[in-house]
Amino acid sequence: MTNFEDIERGFVRAGLPVMQSKRSIGFGPGAARTFFCEIARPKGKPCFSIWLGSENNSVRVLDADKDLRQIVLMVQEQGGTFKRKEYDSTQKKMVEREVKVSPALRKFLIGFDERDAFMAQLPSSTPVTTVRQAHEALRNPALPSPRKTKVIRQGEWFFVPATKEEQELIEKDKLFIKKKCRIGEDRRGKPHTADEYLAKGQQIRRVLEKVSWSPRPRIREERVGPSMMFARGAVRHADHAVIHLGGWHRVLRNAEDRGPSSRWID
Repeated sequence: MTNFEDIERGFVRAGLPVMQSKRSIGFGPGAARTFFCEIARPKGKPCFSIWLGSENNSVRVLDADKDLRQIVLMVQEQGGTFKRKEYDSTQKKMVEREVKVSPALRKFLIGFDERDAFMAQLPSSTPVTTVRQAHEALRNPALPSPRKTKVIRQGEWFFVPATKEEQELIEKDKLFIKKKCRIGEDRRGKPHTADEYLAKGQQIRRVLEKVSWSPRPRIREERVGPSMMFARGAVRHADHAVIHLGGWHRVLRNAEDRGPSSRWID
């Protein structure tokens, strides 16, 4: 059984405010058993609020970095399904979503980044036990070496100067450049907005899905975002300093896990 006091000591070592939630954030039959970490704002200041869920859940702080004010949190749950309400920026209203949590081991990087609190689910493919390793695990593998190319970061997004070939592609599609546009297609979290933005192509993910009318699963295709993104000018976000891109930059996201059961705060 996880002891909240042990978790609290890890947060305190990193200088992070934390409190134990009195109730589950979700609802439905599996909500009470599911682990949650959310950001509360008592008296207007951010504080991490934790619901441990089932007594069989295992939650542990693996590393605490006081200088960065960040920790690595490991969570092993029993799995289950719950519902929660989230704001859908496309529909511009609160919507009810069903979330399935697998019993897989998950790790999170939690703390403060520039101005506000955040939580990122780390990719399961990379072994991580320290905050420094978590930063490396979140680095997009397509990013060039910082020793060779200047890379600019804002939150989960990286900006790399466009190559000559990429600039030629942008010139061909200049009629599709959008102004004051949100970067990416994920509508969760606060938007990162670029003065000029161009998305090219479309990535498709194939998912096996069980259906009631057949013993065999069907293949369902999901759009998971554009294959290439570019930005120019100022990029703004409520919790980060404004960055200024003097020319066109390729936009790459970090390697954070954004699967159906991931829980992400930005």
